[in-house]
Amino acid sequence: MSAPAPRTRSRRRKAPHVTVPLPGPGEGDDPPPLGKVLEPENRREGAAAAGVSVQPPLSSPTPSTSSESSSTSNSCAGDLLVEESVRKLWAGEYYTSPQKKASHTSNAWKTFHVVKERGTDLEVGTAMCIVCECVLSCKSGTSSMLKHQLVNGPGAGAQYRPVPTISRGTFVDKLADTCALTMGSVNLLTSPAVVGLIQTAVDISACCRSRVDVQDLMPHATTVMSRIEPRRHGDEAARATSGESHRGAQVSGVHRHVDR
Repeated sequence: MSAPAPRTRSRRRKAPHVTVPLPGPGEGDDPPPLGKVLEPENRREGAAAAGVSVQPPLSSPTPSTSSESSSTSNSCAGDLLVEESVRKLWAGEYYTSPQKKASHTSNAWKTFHVVKERGTDLEVGTAMCIVCECVLSCKSGTSSMLKHQLVNGPGAGAQYRPVPTISRGTFVDKLADTCALTMGSVNLLTSPAVVGLIQTAVDISACCRSRVDVQDLMPHATTVMSRIEPRRHGDEAARATSGESHRGAQVSGVHRHVDR
């Protein structure tokens, strides 16, 4: 009986290492930097020459930037809308009023008024906080208004809040009216002008929903004086007009008496 022939172990031939030469300074447009990773096409060509199959590398899909660009454009449009609303509120072209639509039931409207166009009463897509007079966009919803309430809501009643610029201007105008009407008056403290001034300060404090520092509300004396002079001239012109009309009425009455 013959012995079995010894098995010969077949060894797999390893694929030879393929080095793809990088182009020199004169062979390409720009010499590649040292250590540059070969592109998948170059790797496939080198592997095909050696008879080795190369799997394409796993790559995560490139995230779409369409949503980011749309959100950026929406935020820019909202900022422009807010700037336009603030400018036209100061100019008197827009005004604010409480939101009365039944469809708008969000809690944000408890401290916000909707901005409308004067004359047409159309909503412009913004709202103004009645506490600090900050204007926000409400076209895409009330989320920004609710966040504003959390940050600026009436939390610390013992702390003073800064007086808004619009309220400060209202108080300065009222103070100038008071000085123009009652300067030199004996009953200054009980005059209707002073009562109206105090009422304005109380209304501003109620609008801020917290304590208001009167020193923060009071303007500089020169600011008030600059607004008193036009009011004085206006009052003098009004008194002169009323005096002339009164004298004209007296003269016409005398003529009627003589005719009789």
